[in-house]
Amino acid sequence: MRGYRKLSLQYKLPIAFGLAIVVTALIVSGVLSWYTYRQMRDDLFVDAEGISKTLARGIAPLMLRDEVWQAYESVVAPLTTASGNKAGQKLVIVLDKNRRIFVSSQPRAFPMQRRLVDLNAEYRPILNRLSPDKILTWYQKTGPLAGHVFVAAPILAEDGLPLGTVIVRFADTLFLDRFNEAGRRAALATLATVLLLLPLGWGFSKRLAEPLVALRRRMAGLPGQAGMAIEASHGQFRSDEIQDLSDQFDHMKAELAKNELLKTRIAAADRLAAIGRLAAGIAHEINNPLGGMINAVNTFERFGESKELAAKTTSLLKRGLAQIKETVGAMLVEARLESRAFTPEDIDDLKTLVGADLATKPVHIVWNVNIDAPIALPATPLRQLILNLLLNAIAASDQNGVVQCSLHFEDGMLAITVRNSGKQVPQDRLLKLFEPYEAESSSGNGLGLWVCYQIVQQLNGVISVNSEGKFTAFVVELPARQEAGRQMEESES
Repeated sequence: MRGYRKLSLQYKLPIAFGLAIVVTALIVSGVLSWYTYRQMRDDLFVDAEGISKTLARGIAPLMLRDEVWQAYESVVAPLTTASGNKAGQKLVIVLDKNRRIFVSSQPRAFPMQRRLVDLNAEYRPILNRLSPDKILTWYQKTGPLAGHVFVAAPILAEDGLPLGTVIVRFADTLFLDRFNEAGRRAALATLATVLLLLPLGWGFSKRLAEPLVALRRRMAGLPGQAGMAIEASHGQFRSDEIQDLSDQFDHMKAELAKNELLKTRIAAADRLAAIGRLAAGIAHEINNPLGGMINAVNTFERFGESKELAAKTTSLLKRGLAQIKETVGAMLVEARLESRAFTPEDIDDLKTLVGADLATKPVHIVWNVNIDAPIALPATPLRQLILNLLLNAIAASDQNGVVQCSLHFEDGMLAITVRNSGKQVPQDRLLKLFEPYEAESSSGNGLGLWVCYQIVQQLNGVISVNSEGKFTAFVVELPARQEAGRQMEESES
């Protein structure tokens, strides 16, 4: 059944048609066979009942005159039909009012003047069912006489006095043989019908499925000849629902193409806008120190004899070049795989590095760390990642706010969470936090979170941000390895 579901419609539909034809033929054949069986059995009942009535009327005067020979001829005559009386399939027994055998169609087995029950005790249930005034008909299903039709008709004189009973017994093989022959012919006719209808049904159903299969190929984006197959196979179904579906698909495909083109143009415009913002930010960050450096050089050229002025100019040039280097360095994010592994000592260094910012802005930092062994991640970019997240959190926190830094290693994954109190970040701004010059304050260079995103990407990790209520949280997950070690949790400010 599972394999049938995976089949293509061009095979599934013909198979379904074939099964429907076979099942229908079997049902029709079965119903006709059952009807034929009932009809033949009922005919046997009617024949047996007709014979018993005829014999009961004709044998009454013979019994009164005790004409046994004529009675025997009367009993045997109805049984000598064209079908004969093979193996005792038909039996007639005439009983007198004392239930002795007056005459029978098989005198050797049932001789005259003998009690039937003495000759064959199996007939005792039959004798118990006899009625002196009405005809009884039944089919014996159980016992030694099973498979026989019995009809018992009372023999009455003209004045209505009972003279005896006629018992007619027919074996069900009389109609079963004919039924089997009729069933064999019906089976041959059914087989011939199925063999004729199966190819026709297979061809019709396959032709019916071809437009749907071709339409599916078009939807799957297969080569252009699929569209031609739709038209070719649809020549005589140009106004049906499949053709309407094909036309609607063509319209939908054209609309999707327009939407894809529009999305491509919007994405290109967004990329150009981001590049423009990046270029403008870099130009701004570089132009500021360059302008100061040019002014210093011009001043030195005009008043260059003073040593004090030369020293001041040199210092200004160094600071300007350092700022330009810092800006360019922020653009050159690279996770060096040959860098040493990240260790717990790096966490201590990070606590020291953020100390300078904590001196200018009172913020409480809570550390939650369970790392006590080296982690197979490059220390330099990982330190830069955590430091940038911490500095961004400190800058975004309120005075006397709280920053929580959590580092946990479990199941081959390093989870870094930096959470800070402060104003909620608007939803529209959350979508652009990792773009250059979107998330930093005026005191930063505008590249901190963009650098964080680049580092996470190079380390095959993921970074996400969530801002609800008075807290904003950055969560980073990085695949890594760590040696076994004890867990450590501490809290300090």
